[in-house]
Amino acid sequence: MDGRRRSFAGDVFFYDVDVPFTRESWRGRIRACRGVGAALTVEQVAAFDRGHEELLQRIAGNTFTITHRIDAAIFSLNGFEFKHSAC
Repeated sequence: MDGRRRSFAGDVFFYDVDVPFTRESWRGRIRACRGVGAALTVEQVAAFDRGHEELLQRIAGNTFTITHRIDAAIFSLNGFEFKHSAC
């Protein structure tokens, strides 16, 4: 063996979940995304949020669902099992 650790996926699976949002909670979720809140200035975030609210008023009701895909893999490393899930 060359000294490198090896891992093996024992099982990989995914499923979809419909997550309910209001327009306000969805806007908060999007503002928190790294491409918005972490990348833009405070003024840019506020401008983005205003435009996003205008869009949501046209295309979404007060409440709606967004489908999220849940991916998971179960790995084994040198006999030790651990679970990792990514969203």
